[in-house]
Amino acid sequence: MRIKATGVWLAALWMWSTSARAQYPAYPAPAYGYPNPAYGMPMQQGGVMQVQGMPAPGPGPGPAMPAAGMPGMPGMPGMPGMPGMPGMPGIPGMPGMPGMPGMPGMPMPPSEGPPSGSLLQREPANAWSDSESYVANPIRYHLGWEYAFLFLKGFNPPPLLATADLLDLPPGAVGQPGTSTLIGDREYGLGTFGSFRFTFAAMLIDPECLIFESNFIVSENRTRFLTFSTDGSGLTALARPTFDTDPAFPSASLILDPGTARDYFSQGFLGGEANVKYNFSGMGYGDGSSIIFIGGMRWLQLREGYRHDDFFLQADNATNTRVIDEFGTVNEFIGPQVGVQYRARLDRCTFDIWGKYAFGQLNQQINIAGFTEMVDPSVVGSRTFMQTGTYAQATNSGNFARTRMGAVPEFGLNFGFAIYDGLHFQIGYTFLYMNRVLRAVDQIDFNQAAAGPTPGVPFQESSFWIQMLNLGLEWRF
Repeated sequence: MRIKATGVWLAALWMWSTSARAQYPAYPAPAYGYPNPAYGMPMQQGGVMQVQGMPAPGPGPGPAMPAAGMPGMPGMPGMPGMPGMPGMPGIPGMPGMPGMPGMPGMPMPPSEGPPSGSLLQREPANAWSDSESYVANPIRYHLGWEYAFLFLKGFNPPPLLATADLLDLPPGAVGQPGTSTLIGDREYGLGTFGSFRFTFAAMLIDPECLIFESNFIVSENRTRFLTFSTDGSGLTALARPTFDTDPAFPSASLILDPGTARDYFSQGFLGGEANVKYNFSGMGYGDGSSIIFIGGMRWLQLREGYRHDDFFLQADNATNTRVIDEFGTVNEFIGPQVGVQYRARLDRCTFDIWGKYAFGQLNQQINIAGFTEMVDPSVVGSRTFMQTGTYAQATNSGNFARTRMGAVPEFGLNFGFAIYDGLHFQIGYTFLYMNRVLRAVDQIDFNQAAAGPTPGVPFQESSFWIQMLNLGLEWRF
């Protein structure tokens, strides 16, 4: 019976080993001594299966395999490996069957930060740091503050003040030998205007796909004045050129000796716009270029003024006379605008170039006033007032307004640099053009004919431009 039982066990062992070899054929040893995951078996050496820590099978009695199999191969970092299959119990004198190795874990890809174009900005904490930080929330708002240097087109008036030789006939008239232009026939600029521009932007659809943006700019009101006086000889004077009915017959209004003339030129500018921007390329915050469509509304206001203040003695050398003329204009534009903007971004640097075109309503206003005061110091209470001046008479004094259609194109470029996360420095240039405006000095009518409704209000138009150099900071959050 014992011999028969032993034979049965031997036959079963032979059948089991034959099926195991058929299921797990021999394969080449992989590199680095790790098991081949395609087969899921331990490494073979020379076609003989060997388990680490166990002697190779051979003749003679060997230790029995414990009931629990060998533990599975630990997985790579990432998903943990599957536990091994427990081995078959050994037969006395024969080694036990090794357990199945565990399934290797799946490795996780290394983290490289947010991809280009993501809402999460990938940039160092500041411009001088190599450590990287990641913003977990997308940028929603931009707040900008800029100081801008404005250069406005100056005044180019006709002759407004000249010297006069009392021996000429008529003295001070344009074209006379003793007449020399002091103010006029050239451009008078008012220099650089200081101004501030404030910008607000909100991301309606991320990343930088649909944007609402508005800005407002206000400049200082600058005034330039020029002063001239007579030479005290009594033979010369100052003159305000005019003409009587026909410019071919010039004349002049004299400022006798001793006398002083002072002319003032002033300008001021305001503006604002509200736009919706749509990013066609959808590059978002990543490196690359974008094409952005612009549509919205624009508002501009240009104010100008001219004033002269003359003080002199009348021919009797007893009456002090003061004559003032004031001419002011307001040009207010409001209308829709469209435009295109190109943006290129590389690392911390951003470059923008854009063009806009606005077409809409232009409200024009002219204000004209004159004033004359005469005082005789030798007569108590001798003071005379008149609501007229040299160029401002009863026929053209008052407020006058009209509405026209106007166009306002704009071209600009801007360079930005991210100093810190969310804090950007920027510098740029803008050129703005208005095709029709009323200039203050152009509204002077030099026709001083005694007969007829003169002088009048000419409503003479001309073009105007503004150049701006801006620098400032923008906070993004």
